[in-house]
Amino acid sequence: MPRCKETNDFIDRHFKKYPNGFVIYGKRRFEKREGWSMARYIGRYVKHPPIAESRITAYDGKQVTFWYKDTKTKRTITVTMDKFEFVRTLLSHIPEKNFKIVRYCGIYSRRGYKHRQTEFSEEEAKLVIRSWRDEIKRVFHHDPLLCPNCNTEMKLVGICYEGSENYPVEDETLSGKPPPNQTLSQQERMQLIIALIRENQNGEGANMGVVMSEAAERGIGKEQILTDIYHLKFEGDVYEPETGEIRCSL
Repeated sequence: MPRCKETNDFIDRHFKKYPNGFVIYGKRRFEKREGWSMARYIGRYVKHPPIAESRITAYDGKQVTFWYKDTKTKRTITVTMDKFEFVRTLLSHIPEKNFKIVRYCGIYSRRGYKHRQTEFSEEEAKLVIRSWRDEIKRVFHHDPLLCPNCNTEMKLVGICYEGSENYPVEDETLSGKPPPNQTLSQQERMQLIIALIRENQNGEGANMGVVMSEAAERGIGKEQILTDIYHLKFEGDVYEPETGEIRCSL
């Protein structure tokens, strides 16, 4: 700093403000010509992949072999895993949408620590978080944990996808009604639902209950019908002008 009155006044003010002393942080500024190199460095830091390509030593179409250095033993360890498991592991490093991956910027800065501790109470934070059950109820207006027969709450013990060998098929002898038609593809089911809507709308909106009833008679399960109608609305093939009615788009 230059030796002048302004400098002396500056020092006096800070000694009065900090009677126990202070330290000036005098980090060197980057020159204009260094801006592009700094931008490239920051871009590389932000977008740096979780594993360098040079660490992948082999791939035979089914398995991936790579190495890493153990931070405790300082030894190089080689790992071989299934290709899908490898991709799944890499995807776990992709942050959620709008998640800030620069840790010391904005609300993530160190000086914002106290602000983060007092800005949101525990009760307010809980209101922001929705469970998968609440999300399904909000989007599909259907509670996935309520039994369709007795309307009591069920307990989730596992997830089985349609078409898998463990997918449950309703026993016709126990239910007294035909099981859902597992031979129809989703596209075929949606085409059938569109045809039923057109048959029943008669210049006005078709009654949702009638459409679901006739689709059930053709072997389509209730959950399949609701899912297919949601996809049709999302794609713009059908719409609901009023509650309980549904129409095909022109």
